[in-house]
Amino acid sequence: MNPVQQLFLEAYVASLKNIHYELKIRDYSTFVEFFRLASIQEVLPMICNSVFESSCIKNNPKAFSSYKELAIQKVSSQIVRTSQFLDLYSYLEKRGLHPIIVKGLALRNIYPKSNFRTSCDEDILIQPEEKYLYHEALLEYGMSQLDSKEDIDTSFEMSYIQESTGLYIEAHQYLIPPESKAYGDLNKYFKDINIEYIEYNGHLIRTLDVTSHVFFLICHSFKHFLHSGFGIRQISDLVIFSSKYADCIDWGRIEAQSKDMNAFDFVRAMYKIGTNLLPENNYLTYIKDWDIESIDDSSLLLDVLESGVHGASDITRLHSSNITLNAVSSSKEQKKKKNSVFSSVFLPVNSLKGKYTYLESYPFLLPVAWIQRVSTYLKEQKNSKEVVRSLKLGNERVALLKQYKIIK
Repeated sequence: MNPVQQLFLEAYVASLKNIHYELKIRDYSTFVEFFRLASIQEVLPMICNSVFESSCIKNNPKAFSSYKELAIQKVSSQIVRTSQFLDLYSYLEKRGLHPIIVKGLALRNIYPKSNFRTSCDEDILIQPEEKYLYHEALLEYGMSQLDSKEDIDTSFEMSYIQESTGLYIEAHQYLIPPESKAYGDLNKYFKDINIEYIEYNGHLIRTLDVTSHVFFLICHSFKHFLHSGFGIRQISDLVIFSSKYADCIDWGRIEAQSKDMNAFDFVRAMYKIGTNLLPENNYLTYIKDWDIESIDDSSLLLDVLESGVHGASDITRLHSSNITLNAVSSSKEQKKKKNSVFSSVFLPVNSLKGKYTYLESYPFLLPVAWIQRVSTYLKEQKNSKEVVRSLKLGNERVALLKQYKIIK
């Protein structure tokens, strides 16, 4: 971890505690890198709120002004979208529809300043047999499909946006994309979820029971880890939620299911990182037998800091996900790893239908899609060194999966 990353973590911890952090930066390049980290981690409003009274900012307000303005925009937008979502939620209930809220609002609710912990979308879990009712209701409310070509009949996830407010809804029929060979089987852990209610600004909101929600946060981070990584916000979501509801969580179930999905070391590392950030918590007594101190969390922490909020810090990292996903899929299917790089480029037809829609009607054109895929990828890269970087990062992250015993 480099000095700027250390500064960022210290400021982030202060933001979680809603206290001031005296940012001590002398050179402009460090200043820019510090706020770049805050931006790719999608915690800019929280960071700005914790450091804005620092002497280095007061002495050079122009350097801070663009970040401050962006943070204000993000918070203002979140306030509008949250209000609109609560109105939509009431509208759906009046229509006899009762969605289950996951992440998003349920997580913002546990932060000191809820709208400073921004969310790009609101996720709702719906019953598959009600998807047409939700589709009709959301359109009548004034939402529009994000992708007009999205096939409601076959899609497990439906996306809608309200142009006037920016409210973005993802309606999920399953908590985890079931079509994924790498992690689609995780849905088996959510067959018997219970419903609980939380209060948000006077509204009673349906959400997952706390044990299911904690495990879903783990699975959600795990899913992104298998792709191209996840950010520090996912760590704080997990440990703050775990601390708030520690007495109500079935920790034995969390441990058993984490082991069953070959992710217990990954989970231990997440909790170690989170505990180092926020040592005053209510869950440590429940996980003392996990021996989190013995796990090496440094590799995961570095990956988290470099990944950005959903592993989207750069195009190289995004492309590397094909290698890690194939490594996990191959491990589950007991295939040899030597084919992982090849398979990550020449994906099967079902994996490419979303991007190359002509494959829906003409699957025999798969070789054409492969050529387009390789051509597009090469154009996106500045030079051949970028291609090498992507392959190198993919193999490094496969080694990370092995380190945490996700694959052998």
